[in-house]
Amino acid sequence: MGKTPAITEFFKRKNGEISTNEARRPLTNTPIDTENNETTPLDESRSTKVMRSLKPSTNSYRVERDPGKREQICQYPVGKQNEIRQAYILKGPYQPVSDSHGRRFQASWYDKFRSWLEYSPEKDAAFCFPCFLFNKPESNKAFIIDGFKDWKHATGKGGAFIVHVGTAPNSSHQNAEKQLQDFLHQERHLANIYAKQTPIDIAKNRLWLAMQGLAMRGRDESENSSNRENFLELIKHQTSFNKDVANAVLNKAPRHASYISSDIQKEILQIFGEKIKRTIREEIGGYPFCIIVDEAGDVSGKQQMAIILKFVNNLGLVNERFFSIVHVDDTCAMTLKKGIFEVLSHCQFDLKNLRGQGYDGTSNMSGKWKGLQALVNEQCPYAYFVHCFAHRLQLALVAAAKDVIPIFQFFSKLSFVVVNYILASYKRVNELQKAYSNEIKMLIEDGELETGIGLNQASNLQRPGDTRWSSHLMSISSLMKMFSATCSIFHKLIDEGDTSVERAQATTALDTMTSFEFIFLLHLMKKVLELSNLLSQALQRKSQDIINSLHLVETTRTLLLKGGRARRQHDQNTVEVHYRRNLFYAAIDVQLQELRYRFNEKSVELLTLSCALEPRSSGQYFKIDDICNLVNKFYPEDFTDVEKEELKVQLCHYEVELSRHEDLKKLSTISELSQWLVNTGKHNMYALIFRLTRLLLTLSVSTASAKRAFSARNVVKTTKRNKMEADFFESCLLINIEREIAKNISTSSIIDTFKDLKERRALL
Repeated sequence: MGKTPAITEFFKRKNGEISTNEARRPLTNTPIDTENNETTPLDESRSTKVMRSLKPSTNSYRVERDPGKREQICQYPVGKQNEIRQAYILKGPYQPVSDSHGRRFQASWYDKFRSWLEYSPEKDAAFCFPCFLFNKPESNKAFIIDGFKDWKHATGKGGAFIVHVGTAPNSSHQNAEKQLQDFLHQERHLANIYAKQTPIDIAKNRLWLAMQGLAMRGRDESENSSNRENFLELIKHQTSFNKDVANAVLNKAPRHASYISSDIQKEILQIFGEKIKRTIREEIGGYPFCIIVDEAGDVSGKQQMAIILKFVNNLGLVNERFFSIVHVDDTCAMTLKKGIFEVLSHCQFDLKNLRGQGYDGTSNMSGKWKGLQALVNEQCPYAYFVHCFAHRLQLALVAAAKDVIPIFQFFSKLSFVVVNYILASYKRVNELQKAYSNEIKMLIEDGELETGIGLNQASNLQRPGDTRWSSHLMSISSLMKMFSATCSIFHKLIDEGDTSVERAQATTALDTMTSFEFIFLLHLMKKVLELSNLLSQALQRKSQDIINSLHLVETTRTLLLKGGRARRQHDQNTVEVHYRRNLFYAAIDVQLQELRYRFNEKSVELLTLSCALEPRSSGQYFKIDDICNLVNKFYPEDFTDVEKEELKVQLCHYEVELSRHEDLKKLSTISELSQWLVNTGKHNMYALIFRLTRLLLTLSVSTASAKRAFSARNVVKTTKRNKMEADFFESCLLINIEREIAKNISTSSIIDTFKDLKERRALL
């Protein structure tokens, strides 16, 4: 099998073109060193967002990343050349890492000439970044216009790269480097300079509001307004106990340097968002990762696609990080694929490291031939697709609720006759809560209920929904909890209803609720659904272990089987037998059948083979041949032939240690094994075993993280805030979801990056 092409090969832009997504999501284009995580020095303290001055008045000047397709700086108007230089500097040298660099270009040359070397896939040639920015094209055509292609004489003693840099301090290249440094460190003076602490405090205020998902701006922010909205009111509140801030913000700030405008707010938050992305990119480095994707509409009517990255960090911990939210025009597989690949390509992710896909079961996602997983597999055949386990379980529960006619009728009555009738009226809801509160008081007075913090909270009925996980069980539990209070409401409506229709509906609902079959099924389905609820809750946890999830599926099957009847058991045709055979056994049989279908052995072949690595399976399931077959079949590109032989040796040593090491025997999951290897330093001794565990843990279990991202989206983007710009919205969402990373970002570094975006009126 040929080498997998780098992701950048699939998205080559036309000459002089930069996409809107690049302006919106411009992280560093420098490669990540997978061993020491170093980036190009030029980009270490600098945001790569195109500077704010490139507004619609200058958007005709497009930034081309490929040096072989760029227009020269001298071709731009003189008044715009510094702005164009600034835009290129913020992006840094173009250094794509790809297997398709041609036969002689070496990516390792970036390490030796990181500050200036660029490579053009279009021309298959090397270029000099500082010379492009500051030297005249005719001064060095080889490294500015035509590109250097003589790879045989590129490096080494007397090589063209060394000669180009030169040893004399006044060489053409050295002069360009000096001009670049001067351009980056030019001083900004203003007569009325105020303390740097002030913009830092302002940035912290923005960060706090974004983490809480609060709006910053308002309709009336004038000085005479009684409410100048969250951001300005928070600054005003801070001035009440901090004199330094009070003397430097709002009315006390320089007239043109208060840094409280909406544009400034967006810039600072976008810097936070970009640094969060860069942190996640550095966490992943050059290791395997998995994409978890889901799509849903928002309050503004736009279809949004959330992208989550799952990976194992250097501590052996499984992480799922929210990375981007992308507006898509439609939800067809090709559109989703294009959006995903654009995000990955702009952040310099290598497609060959993509080792997993996690989606729900819709045809546009999971289609075998034209679905998203199939399109991604065309570019990366080892990115294995795993249908969301939580979604599979929900499909099994919904099928169990529909395939048995009496159970389908039960849920229909529960939803439409009882629950919807109460929830359709605020008056009935209030009456229900009052009745439930009075019932709780009586039970407490009689000593039948305990009191304490968090006990006996106000409650309400819940609707069952096919797309909401665990909603059927929650609906049943809520009705059982409030059964007496609900009946009392129906009795009251029968006696005091305003119309005959209302009294008739209340009578129907009460008769339904108090029938034997309804009450029987209420208890039956609660018992059946509780058996699978532990699995449902486990699948919704962040960073769930996929092998542990499979064990929970198996234990759920076992518990359901215990409730079934023995084979060849003949029952007489009585009422008791009817409810046992036609309802109880039927419900369990359908549940088991759906679990077998949704979690069949063929679909989880890779996962079941992974059980051989579990410490708790020592002796019984640990088979070196099975593990080697796993590597040969599923991960042939991740291990060379020599490493496959070495893996056998490491597994032999590991098997001996597994039988002797008590701490190792106590581990129950592969995730715990991964952490144990790192904590004990044995991930170096068993490097290939650690690599294999890393690959297995990268596989997706569920799309719960994407669902949580949409929940956060509904907090950040509300009905009143439905016109947020795409890049600003993404930055706010990144800060809100990945707040742990945001808290650890130095505010001083934010101000430094903000300062470098363009020349400011005050020295920061």
